Amino acid sequence: MVIENQLTSSIRKKINLPGRCSKKHINNVDFLTTDVMASSAKKEDIRALFSDTNKLPKSLVTHEYEWLSPVTALTDDFEVLKVFQDVFECQYWLYTEMKVLHRNLRPETIKFQKYGNVIQGVLCDFSHAAYLQDLNAEPVPSSQQRKETFPFLAYDLLFDSKLPYLYRHELESLFYVLYFIITSYENGVYVPDSSPLNAWLSANHFEVGSLKAVFLLKPPSINPTSNFERLKDLAEDMKYNICKGHCSQTPFRNEDVIGKIISYPTFNDTFNKEMKRVWTARRTRTTIVNNSENKVYS
Repeated sequence: MVIENQLTSSIRKKINLPGRCSKKHINNVDFLTTDVMASSAKKEDIRALFSDTNKLPKSLVTHEYEWLSPVTALTDDFEVLKVFQDVFECQYWLYTEMKVLHRNLRPETIKFQKYGNVIQGVLCDFSHAAYLQDLNAEPVPSSQQRKETFPFLAYDLLFDSKLPYLYRHELESLFYVLYFIITSYENGVYVPDSSPLNAWLSANHFEVGSLKAVFLLKPPSINPTSNFERLKDLAEDMKYNICKGHCSQTPFRNEDVIGKIISYPTFNDTFNKEMKRVWTARRTRTTIVNNSENKVYS
């Protein structure tokens, strides 16, 4: 908790680019006052008990994202796409500006909040985040030891514990989370038998790695639920680039990106293209519905 508190505070102080990543896209850390020993205390009183607030007992600290909404609750394809694009931009900002990798991407760490009709994705839980300099200096315990991240971990990390955690691994994890959401949730409800990825949830890291190898090498075969059919092209493009990257990664094995394949520009182009396409389809659908209603009442 000490690291997360310091890290999120540092990140939120430095964010000054609302167009790419703002404080609204990064969770905050707050003080919990519902603990038995502090049920009637104020935050200021709790702070006064400790000279270093970063050393507060974990029972007295909570995450602001506990009051955010889970991405799995969304049923609109454009809103899901917007949330993932926001998180994608945050990943890149953290990597380029803060020299930080999140290292804990999974459905539970991607949330959203709404301001009127505007939806914003929020990247949460920096308890396993690390500075690049720390990752380069010595091995830092990462997702390889946490079973809940296996389904969303980059393919090569599942087999090589000595491989450093890289920015391209963040991009690959983002794809797996997106794939899981659009194929496993229907109207905000988890449908366990709808996605092949569900078999990864209970497997160990070697089994998940083997299943991912088969999945990546197969021709595009992503079948979203009815809520997210328009996100099929996005997922298939991302899958294609990840597969192509792994097939040609030998010279880039320890590099943060694989050429122009698994990289920010490539994924950014894909997101921007799909945002325009899905938005256009959404407006067309709305126009058709409105015209139909006008005919009914005319």
